[in-house]
This record gives sequence, structure tokens and C-alpha cells, in this order.
Amino acid sequence: MNPLIIKNVAIGKGIPKICVSIAASSKFEILETAKNMLATSSESQETPFDILEWRVDWFGDFANIDKVYEVLKALRDIFPSKPIIFTFRTSVEGGEAFIETEDYINLNRQVIECELADIVDLEFLKGKETLRPLIQLAHEKKYLYYFV
Repeated sequence: MNPLIIKNVAIGKGIPKICVSIAASSKFEILETAKNMLATSSESQETPFDILEWRVDWFGDFANIDKVYEVLKALRDIFPSKPIIFTFRTSVEGGEAFIETEDYINLNRQVIECELADIVDLEFLKGKETLRPLIQLAHEKKYLYYFV
């Protein structure tokens, strides 16, 4: 099986990859956490993880797409070479926030369209037919990988 290469990370090859999550309610907390993660690295060693996951369901402004874009852009600026996973886990799925299915689809669609995240984590509990348009859009945008 060929490895999945995202940014500079080869998933499925070599040692297991480390993914860390940021789950915070404000832009300030999210970016402070990211900066602290960056500060744990030394000049001779890159950050001690391979992939960053942003748990958007913890973000108080998740319904404001402009605020979501701001955070994604800032995370990309802090970690330009790290794959970023965009995850919204609903309260029904064990996540932090409730969101209507239509709003969940719209949020993920807008994130796929802006191409700031490298991976969009879609919850299969939404159903194959519900997710099909998002997966099709991801393929059109040249996302060659997605998690369900």
C-alpha cells in the first residue's frame, strides 16, 4: 500500500504519526495553545507532533464562517508545513456543540471550498447520502484524502 503524503507527512510509512488536537472556545485560546505548542520545539528540532487537529466544536464562534477562516489562516501561519485536520464533532457524536445537519454540511462545505485545512474529518453517522456532496466537492477541490 502506498503511503498517503500530506504536506511533509507520509501516513502509512515509517513510524506512527502523532496527531495533537486543539480544543478551545476562543480564537485567543486556540492561538495561544498553538504558539505554546510551537514553543516546545527547539531550533534543532521541529514540533514534536506530525499532524494538528482543530476541534471546531469547542470554538464559540463556529457559526461565524469568517471567524473560522481567521483561525484557520492563523493556524496555517503558525504551522505552515503541518497537515491540519478540521473536525466538528457534534454533541450527538460525543462532541462539544450541537449543530443542525444542514449547518454541519454548510460549515464543512465552506471549509473545503476555502482550502485552508488539509483534511476535513466527516462523521459517517451523518449518512452516506448526506455526505456525498461534501465528498464530491472535496474531490473537485483536489482533496485526495478524507476521513469518514
